[in-house]
Amino acid sequence: MKLNETVMRGDEAANEASMREAFGVFNQNGDGFITVDELRVVLASLGIEQDRTLDECSRMIGHVDRKGDGRVSISPSSSR
Repeated sequence: MKLNETVMRGDEAANEASMREAFGVFNQNGDGFITVDELRVVLASLGIEQDRTLDECSRMIGHVDRKGDGRVSISPSSSR
């Protein structure tokens, strides 16, 4: 394995860890999914509440919800 391949794999692992950490902030109940309600609560706690209705949060989730079940998972085998 070349040095640059090793570095790239390390970056991928760091990126994955960062993504999982950020996902955990939104996944408040720890079930492995981000729901519309969880998104809205976290956005409100960050002061991004203005005009963030349930419908708008639902549209945000809908952009990345591949299964159409109203939630997002970090795992490719789940609802993402």
